[in-house]
Amino acid sequence: MISRRDFVKSASVAAIYSAGACVSIRAYAQEVNHPLGLQLFSVREMLPGDFDGTLPKIGSLGYREVEAVGFYQHKAQGVKGSTQMANLKCVRGHYSSDALHKDFQSILDFHKELGAEYIICSSPGSRACDWRKRRSSYPG
Repeated sequence: MISRRDFVKSASVAAIYSAGACVSIRAYAQEVNHPLGLQLFSVREMLPGDFDGTLPKIGSLGYREVEAVGFYQHKAQGVKGSTQMANLKCVRGHYSSDALHKDFQSILDFHKELGAEYIICSSPGSRACDWRKRRSSYPG
């Protein structure tokens, strides 16, 4: 029986070696006519302190679309203006099942005003899977 930790280590090593083997093969998002996007979860520590300063940095790197995992108390029009100024478009937002069940209409209205095309349920909710309580029981 392989532990989850060993599996993740092996998979990571395999991915790194595979990427190295494919160095001569280049894939550009523009060749398939899709804009390059970034999930804002990757900059979640920067956004609360400098939301309007972080977005232009993302846009300057060539990203054109973002997926949000929280809007840090900003209103839809403010987020829309900030993303437009950074030459970005917020196309999706991620929410837990609990949040969607509690505030679905306000979340839907927010995304309509923002111009986002999708709302994603990113976790099944606290009743179905509270990982904080269960993580100590995971192997590895």
